[in-house]
Amino acid sequence: MRVVPVCVSTREARGAKTDMRVEKASIDDIPSWLSLAAEVEPLFGPMVDDPGFHNALRGAIECGGAFCVREADGPPGAALVGAIMFSGSGSDYKIGWLAVAERSRRNGVGRMLAEHVLRLAVPPATITVTTFREDEREGQPARRFYESLGFRPGGLRESHGLPRQVFTKAIDQHGGVSMTIRRLREGDEEAAVRVVEDLKFRMDKVVGVSVDPAYMRAFLADDRHYFIVAYIEDEPVGYAFGYRLWRFDGGPPMMFFYEVGVAEHHRRRGIGRALVEELKRLAKADGCGKMFVLTNRLNEAPMALYRSTGGEEGAADATALWWNW
Repeated sequence: MRVVPVCVSTREARGAKTDMRVEKASIDDIPSWLSLAAEVEPLFGPMVDDPGFHNALRGAIECGGAFCVREADGPPGAALVGAIMFSGSGSDYKIGWLAVAERSRRNGVGRMLAEHVLRLAVPPATITVTTFREDEREGQPARRFYESLGFRPGGLRESHGLPRQVFTKAIDQHGGVSMTIRRLREGDEEAAVRVVEDLKFRMDKVVGVSVDPAYMRAFLADDRHYFIVAYIEDEPVGYAFGYRLWRFDGGPPMMFFYEVGVAEHHRRRGIGRALVEELKRLAKADGCGKMFVLTNRLNEAPMALYRSTGGEEGAADATALWWNW
C-alpha cells in the first residue's frame, strides 16, 4: 500500500457528530475518495494522477480495508468527509492513509475513523502509521492526534524521497487500556438501563423499546439478581446476567447463568471469559453449589467460551421446553 503522511485537524479529539457513521467503502466511492485526496495533496503529495495510489485504493476497497464517513450519511458515491485505509493480520497492522475534509474538521471525524480501525486489530497487536517528522510544522496536528490515540513516535523511514516518522501503538489483550468488571446494584439503575438499551438491545436488534429506571431499580435491589458489566474507559463493552435459585430440597442454591454478551468490536479479547469467571466467583461466594447455562450445541462460539471456563456438557439428549403466553 502506498504510504502517505497522515494529516488531521488539531481538534479532531472532540466527539463526533452523532449522525455520522463509519462505513466500508465501495467501488462507487472512488470518485469521492479522489476528490478528498485532491484536497489534501498540498500536504500528502500527488495522488489523484498517481496509478500507484489508484491501485492501492482499489485494492483496499476490494479486501475490505477501506472505510469512509459520507456526507449526511449518504449512499455509496456521496461526498466523503473522511476516509481511512487499514491493513494487516496476525499481530501487525498499519494505517496507510487517513484524511478529513477541511469543511468537516473539528467534528471528531478523524478520531471516529481511527478508533473504528483500531477495534479491528485482534490483540495482542502492533499498529503503525507513518506521518510527519517533529521538525515539520505543518505536521504537528497529525502528530498530536496520533499521540492522543496512544501512538508513540519511533524511527524514521523514507516515503516518496522524504524521511517520515513511524508512530507505533501496542494493543494488549484488552485493547491497550484497563478493563474493569463490576456488579450493578440498587442505585446503578441509570447505568443498567444504558447497558440494556445501548448494548443488549442493539446486539439483539431490538428497536423502539425502553426500560423503566424504576423497574431496573427494583430488579437490582433483589440480591438474587446478578447484573455484571465490563467497562473499558467508562464504556460498557460486555455484560452477564445470572439468577441465584433456591432449591426446594434444602440443598445449596444454584446459579442460573442466563446470558452473556460482548460488543462486536470488543470480541476476541477475553472479555466474555472474564465476565463468566466473575459470575462464577460471585456464585461461589454466595454459597451456590453449581452454575448452569442453557445453549445450543450448534452455537460454536458460546460453546467454546463455556468450555474454556470449565463448563461441562450434560446429557446428550437434554433439551428445553418453553411455555409462552
